[in-house]
Amino acid sequence: MGEKYLSEVIEEHKEEIIGKTDFKDYWDYIHYTETKLYDSTKENENNLILITAGVGAGKNTWIQKCLTKELHGFEKILFITSRKLIKEQMLKDINFSNEYIVCKNYGLNYVITHHSLKEFFRSPEALEKLNELGFRYIVIDEVHSLIADAGYTDTAFYLYSLLQYYHAHGIKIICLSATTKNVLPFFEHFKNFKHFDFTDECKNVKPKSIKVISKAKAFQLLSQANSENKMIYMANSVTDICNSYYKKLTKDFNVDTSSIGIIISDSRCKTEKSNTKNDKLKLCLNNMPFLVDYIVKQETLPENINIVLATSRIREGINIKDDNITAMFCEAHDIIDIAQFSGRYRGNLETLYIIHDTKAHYRKEDIENLELEYNFLSSFELVNINIYSSILLYKATGIKTPYLNDKNYNYYNSSITSLPTDLLEEKISFLETGNKSEKQILDFDQKYYLKAFNNFQKYIQQKYPLLEYNIILQKYELYLAKYYYIKEEYNNYINYKKDPVTYLKGIFQIDNIELDNSIDKITSEIKEENKKIILSYLQNNNYLNTILSREKQNDILFDIQTLPDIYLKQNYSTLGILLKAHNIKTQRKGSNKDGNIIILTN
Repeated sequence: MGEKYLSEVIEEHKEEIIGKTDFKDYWDYIHYTETKLYDSTKENENNLILITAGVGAGKNTWIQKCLTKELHGFEKILFITSRKLIKEQMLKDINFSNEYIVCKNYGLNYVITHHSLKEFFRSPEALEKLNELGFRYIVIDEVHSLIADAGYTDTAFYLYSLLQYYHAHGIKIICLSATTKNVLPFFEHFKNFKHFDFTDECKNVKPKSIKVISKAKAFQLLSQANSENKMIYMANSVTDICNSYYKKLTKDFNVDTSSIGIIISDSRCKTEKSNTKNDKLKLCLNNMPFLVDYIVKQETLPENINIVLATSRIREGINIKDDNITAMFCEAHDIIDIAQFSGRYRGNLETLYIIHDTKAHYRKEDIENLELEYNFLSSFELVNINIYSSILLYKATGIKTPYLNDKNYNYYNSSITSLPTDLLEEKISFLETGNKSEKQILDFDQKYYLKAFNNFQKYIQQKYPLLEYNIILQKYELYLAKYYYIKEEYNNYINYKKDPVTYLKGIFQIDNIELDNSIDKITSEIKEENKKIILSYLQNNNYLNTILSREKQNDILFDIQTLPDIYLKQNYSTLGILLKAHNIKTQRKGSNKDGNIIILTN
């Protein structure tokens, strides 16, 4: 691990990363930018840059202190982040604003979140409004969110669309992250893309040690938190935090309610406050804005807060520099979540605890269905969807998309000119009410088709979660980030389950990783629950009372050991050993050499 900050190592590659900067004067710069627009030899210039630098390398500091100095005249930086908390950090700098009019009138750099970015994709006019600010650099912070956020929001789709748009227009785009492995496949699709990996040269915040423990052990440790030993717990679920964990700490372990802070999304906070009947939990949620604001500004936890229960909202945008945080707990098994969360504490964290007994978000059948949907859409169905959508759009607005070229228009002429049954009935009733002008009839038709267009969009996006509608290009596109996210999330979980220590070493490149003996303690209740899960799986797949080959047994073993709801203390070498451990009887069929067995119903 290096000891340099990003601003130091970037100097060696400055022109490659940010472009030419050694202009004689302002007019030399103007001449350069104008000729660049018409000079075909500039096509090979690296307009898309991906920078990998560890947590704590000073990525945002480089933007504020160094990149801003390369601007000329009314040029600006568009700084895009996935987290509101990072936005608040950037707005501490007087050269940055999140107010569009202020940036336009006073030449400040524009800070925007993914959620706000979506508003500029409502129409071509809205996107042109963004362009009027005159950006020289587009900076995408925490670019791993292209993948990491795709599982629960469509905002990453618009970020990817914006990236494509500015790349096509030759604007310099600089993407930053400490964890870029998952987004590299995306960047391979672009021309003139260059990756600078400064991980080994720059500072990189890492825990001193990692311990894999059970959830039960984690709460025993959490209950011991005090002003000298503060702790942060990142959970996978808001529901778990509010309905289980808060209650467990305050009721089962008698933790003082005033010493617990909660950080979740603003929208979920509002929902949980309205739903809960626990007055102390409601008070804790009411205090959340103060807690977040305090941490962002002071970069420490408030004196009275010893435990923070948080979702992935805390994963980015918060830097905590207390010298009394002794433990952090992470339920996630995803590479990005673990690395980003552990980096929130900029001190020398003694131990990062990984919670072993958490459930997977996706099952094997989810991945199989995902592949079916992806292959079906990409082969031909997406084209059909866009043609039908284009017909509705044309009838509603008169706009012709590229999908309604002369050939397609003639081929689908009957679909374009015919009236659906429901419209025909409505139109007859409409015309029977009295004489109607051509304009009234046209307005009636257009109103119907606009409604049909919008309803079709809702239907398609509900039926095919991998599709998003690009308003600027007026077509449906595969949300590739979601596709990669789901597969990556599942693969990470499987790889973790196979060998937690090797998996975690691959993330942090440290040797001090151990499995706590708490994960080996399987209670009789857990064992009985495992048995129910296994039998349910075997029954649902018709594996009971049937001859199973050795090859099939291996497939079944893999499936069982990666079931999201099961908690096993070890990986079993054979299906027979696993079944015996859970008191499920088998019978050998044929010779020992064949290895065939029958799983018996008890």
